[in-house]
Amino acid sequence: MEETGYDFVNSKISSGINGIAKVYLPHTDVIATLTATGTKDFVAKKTIEFQQPQAYKQTFILEIYIKGKIQPLSAKDYAKLQGFPDWFIIAENESVTKKKFGNAVSVPVVYHLVKSLVEVIL
Repeated sequence: MEETGYDFVNSKISSGINGIAKVYLPHTDVIATLTATGTKDFVAKKTIEFQQPQAYKQTFILEIYIKGKIQPLSAKDYAKLQGFPDWFIIAENESVTKKKFGNAVSVPVVYHLVKSLVEVIL
């Protein structure tokens, strides 16, 4: 019998394995673009670190993916990632709110762009 498994590939953002589009490790400094397409983004409940990509991939699949050590990003998480302040009131419907934040422009990015433009203009 042929061995089956999973492989990491660059593909459309809406694809994934069993409805899981992206899984971020808790120590990551970079988050991919949030989208309004309803993709399922998760964060791992534990961290793993390896120098060798093959060892990392195998450990990730065995220790995080297969064991279900992930939790979905909430609408509140999306708001924080987009730079909205903690006091910002979000809608109760998670799906609709995630789509709105997926369509939003990151508040800190806009701030720094405008600040740079004002400095150039003045």
